[in-house]
Amino acid sequence: MHKPRRRSKYFERFYFEYDGILYLSKRNCCEKLGFEYGSVLGYRRIQKCTFRKALDHFKEIREKSQFVFRNRKWKNLDNCCEFYGLEKDNVRHYQYDYGDTIQEALEKAIKHAQKIKFKYRGKTYPSFAKCCEKMGIPVSTVRKYIAETGKSKAVALTHCIKKAEERKYSNPSPFFYREKEYAMFTECCREFNLEPNKVRQKSVSLNSSLQDALDFFLLDHPVRRKNFLMTIILLNRYPQHAGNMELKELIFTII
Repeated sequence: MHKPRRRSKYFERFYFEYDGILYLSKRNCCEKLGFEYGSVLGYRRIQKCTFRKALDHFKEIREKSQFVFRNRKWKNLDNCCEFYGLEKDNVRHYQYDYGDTIQEALEKAIKHAQKIKFKYRGKTYPSFAKCCEKMGIPVSTVRKYIAETGKSKAVALTHCIKKAEERKYSNPSPFFYREKEYAMFTECCREFNLEPNKVRQKSVSLNSSLQDALDFFLLDHPVRRKNFLMTIILLNRYPQHAGNMELKELIFTII
C-alpha cells in the first residue's frame, strides 16, 4: 500500500539558512530581515550572484544608513526626519554645504524648525509658508503685501485671506447660470456683453445673487448688445422666434 509523503519533508525543501539562522524560506528570510523579496531577486539576477550575496548587499546598505541620534538608533534618515517633523532636504543641506555630521545636521535642522514655527489664530504651523499654503494663499502674495505696507505676517495674512474671500464672491469659479457652467463669473458677463462691476453692484443693491442680477439686466431690463453682429447670429439661430416673441422671451430662450 502506498504511504503518503510526509508534509514536513516537503516543506524542508524550502528551508533557508542565513547568518546561522534557519528560515522557512528565502521569502520568509527577507520578511524577517525587512528586505523586499523582489528587490533581492532582482539584484541577484542582474549581478548573477547567489541569494546570500544579494542579502549581504542589502544588509550592508542598511548598516551604512543606520545611525545613532539622541541615544536612539535610527534605521535611516527618513524615519528620523519623520519623527522630528523635519524636511530631509534641510538636513542634507547642512551635511553637504557645511560638512556637518548627520547628528550635527539634525540638531541644526531641529533648531531651525523650532525657530520658523508660526502661530496663527491659535494654531501652530511648521512655518509661515506652510500656514499660507493651508489657508490657500500664495506665500508670495502675503510677502509682497508685507514689503509694501510693513505689516506683520499675521496681519498681512488676514488681509490677503479677506481679499481672497471678496474675490471669491465677486468672481466665483466655476460659475453657473441657466444650467450652463462658466470658468468664472466674468466669463459669463463677457458672453452677454455686460460689465461685471455693474452686475455686482446690482446684486448688492437688490440683496440678491449674481444670477438674479444677471436676470435683471438680461430679462427684466434687456440691454443692447455691444456686438451687434452677435445679435444677428442669434436671430439667425432662432428665426422662428424673431417675429412673434418679445425681446425678453427671445433672450430667455437663447440663455
